[in-house]
This record gives sequence, C-alpha cells and structure tokens, in this order.
Amino acid sequence: TPRPAPANHAVSPAAGWPPYLIKPMDVSRVVVYVDPLDGTNEYAGGEREAVTCLMGVAVDGTPVAGIIGQPFHGYGRVTDARLGRTVWGGRGVGVLGLGEVEYTVDRPRVDANNPNPPVVCVNRITREHRQEAVMAALGGVVGVKISATGFHYLNLLEGRAHCALLLREGVKKWDTCAGEALLRAAGGAVTDTVGRPYDYTYNLDGVLNLSGMTASVTTTLHRHLTATIRHVIAPLGDYPYDIRDPSVRPPLLPPPPRGGYRALTVDVGGCLLTPAEPVTTTYTRLAVVHGFTNVTEASAKAAIRAGFAAPPPLEQRGVRYVGDGKSFWRPLVAAAMGGATLDDPKLEAVLSDLYRHYEDPANWHVAPGAKEAFADLRGGGVKVAIISNWDTRLAALLRKCGFDETMLDAVVCSAEEMSDKPDGRIFDVALARLGLAGEGAGVVHVGDSVTNDVE
Repeated sequence: TPRPAPANHAVSPAAGWPPYLIKPMDVSRVVVYVDPLDGTNEYAGGEREAVTCLMGVAVDGTPVAGIIGQPFHGYGRVTDARLGRTVWGGRGVGVLGLGEVEYTVDRPRVDANNPNPPVVCVNRITREHRQEAVMAALGGVVGVKISATGFHYLNLLEGRAHCALLLREGVKKWDTCAGEALLRAAGGAVTDTVGRPYDYTYNLDGVLNLSGMTASVTTTLHRHLTATIRHVIAPLGDYPYDIRDPSVRPPLLPPPPRGGYRALTVDVGGCLLTPAEPVTTTYTRLAVVHGFTNVTEASAKAAIRAGFAAPPPLEQRGVRYVGDGKSFWRPLVAAAMGGATLDDPKLEAVLSDLYRHYEDPANWHVAPGAKEAFADLRGGGVKVAIISNWDTRLAALLRKCGFDETMLDAVVCSAEEMSDKPDGRIFDVALARLGLAGEGAGVVHVGDSVTNDVE
C-alpha cells in the first residue's frame, strides 16, 4: 500500500514539507522526462485505460517526482464527467491520486515460508526467450500482459501486481522516470534486469534503457527478482553484460568483499535528520522573543559559520561537543544574538529555548525511507549504526524520532567517545560495537560532509 500523503498539501515552508523539497537548487541538476502518450497500441486497440501521460523529474540522476495522468481511468465503468485521474508524488511526499485502491494482492513469495506467488506484469509485444525460464524460477504468474509501461507502474502502485519485467531493451527514460519516482516513494524499486540502477542525468546517448527493466513493490522482492534473473540468464548468454549501456548508473561503491557488506553506518545532522525550520529562522525568531535586537538571518548565519569554523579548545583534544555541548553552543549563540555577553540572563533563556526546540522530534525531518531501509537491511543480516559528531543528547533524540534499539545496532556519539569525525578512533569504536573490529572494508558509511564522512 502506498504511503499516506502528508496532512498538508500546500508546497510551502509552513506546510511542514521536508526542507529539500522547497530549497532552491541549480537547474543544471534537474532533468524532466515527458511521454505525452504512453500506450499508443493500446489506444488503437481500444484498451483505453492503459493509456497514460508521463512526466518524471530527476535530480542528480535520481527520480524524485512523478506524475502519471490516466485520462481514461474508469473507461466503460463511469460517466465521462468522472473519467480520468492523475497519480502523483515523490520522495518525502508519498503517492497521491490513486483514490480507493480496488485491487490487492497477497504478499509475494520471497522465501520458502511464503506460499504466495508473485504476480508479474509483462510486455505483450516483446518476444524474449528467457522470460519463461525466469518466471518458472521465480514461481510467478502473469497478472497483466500489456505493452504500456506507465500502466505497468499503476498496476504495481494499486496492488494488482508485485513486479514488472522486461528482459530486453524496449523502454526509454521517459517511460520509466515517473513510475520509478512513484515506486521509490512507495517503498519499491526500479532497475535494469540485473539490478543496476538507471542514470537519469542529461545524456541523449542514455535515453534508451538497453539492459531492460525490472520494477517491484518492495526492495526485498526486487533483490529476490534480480538475483533470480541473474541466476537464470547466466547459462543463456552474456546479455546484458555484453553491451555498453550508458543508461546504467556507474557503481558508487567498489565491489563488496566476499560475503557482501556487513554493516552500514550513518551520520545524523544533514543526513538522517534535517531541521524542519531553517536554523537561521529559528535563531531570529527566538531573538525577537527574548528581546535581542538587530539580529538578522544573515548575521545569525555568519555567527554560526564562524562558531563552527573555530577550532575546539586545546583541553578538549579536538572535540567540539563535551557533555551536553553547552560549552560550545553558549558562545556561538551569544555571537548570533548580536554579541551578547555570556552572563546576560537573556542569553541563558534563549539557549534553553533552543535546546528545547532541537530536543523536540517535531522540529526534525527524518530522511524519507530511512526507517524502512534500516529495517530491510537488518532483516537481511546487515548491521546498522549511527556515527555522529553530537553531544550526549543524541541517543534520546534518535529514540524520539523512532530510531531505538529495534532499528539500530549501535549509536556512537563524539561527546561520549571524545573523538570527532574524521578522527579514525570514532569509526574504530563503531566497528568494535558492531563486532567488526578491523573489518572496515565490509562497512559502508553515509554522510553529508566530504571532510568528516568521506576523506
């Protein structure tokens, strides 16, 4: 079932939308793929409901928003006045416009304990000699046999099918971008036939998806589907590995060690959690409340940047936050309040309000899909840990945001270990807590800082 939409639908800061959805970005990062009429053959054959209009938006090569217009939805069942619908959504929003979903399917079989076969959408026109072998190995049944890719995605989103399968070239970026954005928003996945992600950056040579297409309603099912395909096609030929396919995204990571990656570690600020309100807006709002004058967002931003640029005191051994972090935040907030003195009673009041503000989970946005991804990884035997430069309140905040012991294997905080990233000691502590001491090659770390998280 697609995730519910947010309570507020207006795209504005007040609506509580994730900050990245309303943050300006350079237009060079954005590519829009449009198919004004998907399902031409179906239209000509009278299968009007399969006709769709597709628009997908990709940022940095990844689909983030999709619109599927279905002008003949309800054809033959409703009056012309009620004909048609628009399904839309994307990352951090969910999927809207489906209305009351009329079709549901049982949970697909991904292991021997589940007897339900996956229901698969296949292309009616394409002849592919390996499809029968893949379907047999998958234990799947054909639920929809039609050529229109947009309609395949709608079948998955509505629950009529679990996955879609095209084992050869035949779809293009404008066929897949919108549907991939919507499926990703609903917890699913789209890749080429063997599990490699598409690259939606602007590249006219990569418009045709030469390596086919697979789509699934869950990432767990998608891993099972693509692993099955790889196993089946291995003795049947080299495709798709024998072609140069510019539609496929180059690998972001080196090949995993034998046995695969064993753990994921994640940064918090700006990665797992993002302030719901711009930090400078929070500072200037509280400055007014507490009677600090001449504080602007620009002056607050400059003070915050200067505070983070300054090295920690020598006695703190290069660690920014000690204990609850007030020894760092008090002088920074004083500077942001227009140069208030450290003994100003108003300073302590605004500092307390800032602490209460950032201890409230309502004032943070959780990265879309993070909880589902962590649960999925841990269900597959991959450990998940937090490594963050933060004060000792971190574990409590994470629990309030839904990341407790059932979601995480370890929380490693710089203030508790007296080691700030990029110092290797904090990473060593995390490996030890995960039972992987000395096995860093089997761990992937995700963060937002080149200095602290990458180098």
